[in-house]
Amino acid sequence: MVQIDLTDADLFNAAVSYSLRKGKLKAESDADPEKSRSTGMTFVLATAENRVIDRIPLDKLYQDAEKMQRDLAAIQRDRILNAGKRINDDVYLPDISKLFPVAGKVAIFVFIGILLNFCRSVAIKSSEPSDWLTDGSAWASCEVALKNQLRDPDSYQKVGTPGAFPIEGNKAFWTWQFRARNGFGGMNVGSATCEANRAGQSVRAQVVAQ
Repeated sequence: MVQIDLTDADLFNAAVSYSLRKGKLKAESDADPEKSRSTGMTFVLATAENRVIDRIPLDKLYQDAEKMQRDLAAIQRDRILNAGKRINDDVYLPDISKLFPVAGKVAIFVFIGILLNFCRSVAIKSSEPSDWLTDGSAWASCEVALKNQLRDPDSYQKVGTPGAFPIEGNKAFWTWQFRARNGFGGMNVGSATCEANRAGQSVRAQVVAQ
């Protein structure tokens, strides 16, 4: 396995997420990155007054931090691949000045023909119906379904960018982290998944960890 380089900020963020999940940290703002520190085998999460909030085994923290880094890298890789696909699907107008360096009637007629074909292609693409799974509608429905399961739906906050799994047939799948207020008034970090089905435009969201 390739070792991922982790900065102090990466370890601090992982420690905050870990302590929030375990209930040791009530609110993310309680932890101070300047007072928090690594001490050999553990990472000490502390307040601005240097009060210890949690002591986390460093190996566990590295596992969590590396997983967060890998998830982010996978999301960025998917974005690059999707961006490349969109570029390949686009229609570009050739440079007429290079194709026809000498102005003439033939060049003008060819240019008009290319322009008409380009306009026709754009019109066809713009008339294609949007896909419920990929135009953002399914993801929005997933968030609504998850909020309805929370103790305080209005306190819901998405953390980072959702991890999207490849669409298979009529289905798509997302996994992501979120913050929400617990019964004691503090903010917890949780994980959720959602499966969307194009058939009937239905979603099934659930909290897997909080």
